[in-house]
Amino acid sequence: MGDWFSTTGIAEKRSFNLPDNSVVHLNANSSVRYDEEEWAENRVIELEGEGFFEVATGSDFIVNTPKGAIKVVGTAFNVFSRDDILKVACFEGTVQVTNVINKTKILQVGNEVTIDSNSDRLKIDVFDLNQT
Repeated sequence: MGDWFSTTGIAEKRSFNLPDNSVVHLNANSSVRYDEEEWAENRVIELEGEGFFEVATGSDFIVNTPKGAIKVVGTAFNVFSRDDILKVACFEGTVQVTNVINKTKILQVGNEVTIDSNSDRLKIDVFDLNQT
């Protein structure tokens, strides 16, 4: 396995391109990991912390977190996964979010879903794209 790994420290942000030209904007105190050798066939990335993703069109793109998985094809979305909370906000396209007990929701532009460890619910809210 050819793991590629990136991490940010406190008050540090980093942006980088993935092999398919997708872009990850990694927020402070966060990390991502993926398998470089498998990327062309299997666009799967592991996230801890917070990252904003601009996904290039192609095969399924999956972001795994300790609280659930996010699946997209080509879109822009934010993932916040810290402590007991997973929050996903859809900025472009559609996003599928699945929690650890396989409950799934589809987000449209302007929707965000929150999952916390105290509940198996996926709570969808609307957010203002201009305020976020």
